[in-house]
Amino acid sequence: MALGVGEATGAVSVLNAIPTMIGGAVGIELRVRAQAWVGEHVKSLEGYSIVYGRKRSIEARILKAVASSVGEIVGQEPRFRVVVESEVPVASGLKSSSSLVVSMIRALLDAMGFGGSCEEAALAGVKASKMARITVTGAYDDHLAVACSGVFITDNRYLKVLRVYEPEKYHVAIWLPNHAYEASTRDPSVFRKYARPYAIAAELALKGDWLKAMALNGVLTSLVTGVGLEAVERALLSEHVIAAGVSGKGPAVFAVTRDPGIIQEIWGDLGGVTIVTALKNGGSHGSSRYA
Repeated sequence: MALGVGEATGAVSVLNAIPTMIGGAVGIELRVRAQAWVGEHVKSLEGYSIVYGRKRSIEARILKAVASSVGEIVGQEPRFRVVVESEVPVASGLKSSSSLVVSMIRALLDAMGFGGSCEEAALAGVKASKMARITVTGAYDDHLAVACSGVFITDNRYLKVLRVYEPEKYHVAIWLPNHAYEASTRDPSVFRKYARPYAIAAELALKGDWLKAMALNGVLTSLVTGVGLEAVERALLSEHVIAAGVSGKGPAVFAVTRDPGIIQEIWGDLGGVTIVTALKNGGSHGSSRYA
């Protein structure tokens, strides 16, 4: 039985791809590490993740989709057991699904003696996520951001990379509310109503102003979903915050800053959970031929 290890990270949104199919994301230093055991003695696909001490079974449809996607690369679908340790909160908008899938794919390829680039792992992740029906747009930007290094702006309809930027060494603070997040706010049609202002954010990102695009996108998503309005407002009113908003479909609110010490002053009395990390750059994790 062969053992393989694969890694990925979380990410935050630059552009929500639902309204226009133009997406953008950048990785953050929240780590995900998968260990996969591959061999004929494994009777069935099985796996679980551990997120902040909580053990969760990985759904069979995700395991099957990952096996199928890897099978297209290596020529046969692997039988495997997998354990994933993750620092990325689940269902938060911080790309936990993409990082889970990419880390498993990398671990399986490692166990089966296949290297491959981070871009190949990202594409395989898109295929698996579509098969498992855990993505609306394919999330090519998210998969690249968790697998590689850089700010990725992508056309998710045609799986095309439009722009890549190398971020400076910014800190990023993440605020998660204590209360439950209503599933209705995840309805894709809600986002598509606001395609015109989201398209303005996309134009900014394509022109190189990805931080401004990130801020506009984050505010729009907060307004569209009704999530994190006070946390976003407080962050954007601080002279120490460069960009802020809701990531993904929420509920995570992020703030990009050079001074993480200011976060307690901004969000300290809101309750919830605050995580301080950093944007991932080329010197910190992995590599990319685009960056």
